[in-house]
Amino acid sequence: MNDPIPLTGSDIDPGVEIVREFQPDELGARGRAQFFFHNRGNDLPVRDVMDTQGRGNKPEPCIERKAENYCTECIPGNISSFADDGSERYLLLFTRVRNSGLQENGEQFYVGYIDKRRKLDIGGRTAVQGPIKLVSFEDACPLSLVGSPDTRNQKRLNMEKTQKVLSHLSDAENIYHECVEEVERLEKRVGRARLWEDSGVPPEIDDPLDEGSSGC
Repeated sequence: MNDPIPLTGSDIDPGVEIVREFQPDELGARGRAQFFFHNRGNDLPVRDVMDTQGRGNKPEPCIERKAENYCTECIPGNISSFADDGSERYLLLFTRVRNSGLQENGEQFYVGYIDKRRKLDIGGRTAVQGPIKLVSFEDACPLSLVGSPDTRNQKRLNMEKTQKVLSHLSDAENIYHECVEEVERLEKRVGRARLWEDSGVPPEIDDPLDEGSSGC
């Protein structure tokens, strides 16, 4: 399957307020870039659940809920601005590959996107949610292909750059389900409670990681 994976009823939890829902035809075609730390040594484009880069064990992007900022704030100004900007539709997820066994190691790639459909309020925190597509590093779009985002702080991409990224990713296989399985495996190892769980599970490693870290 090459298309984004659509939202389902299980993607939202009690206590999460849908502030606004969007239709694709009411949004512009621009994108917003959002960086996350890669779980070092992993072949898949998944967040750094296990603090392999020393920046904390990362809960975002929360691909399990097809969302960003769902569990904690991660570059919150970027997400709030993206949620409120009607000219922007695609949250383009990018990371720097940290796997010495891959040819792409050390390079930055757009590895997928969230197609904005909802602005959420979660205890005063703004999150965005929508159909999602994730691709392998082999199929990902190098940042060098489109250059840097047009504005550093808000990470906006103009329409031409956005379409170039989307075109590069369009024919690639969507490996979303494979990535979710890997994230859930890593989360189980650290025994971390998720927002939608009553409690965590016993960790599978001796020293659970710091729960207090935030960011992506």
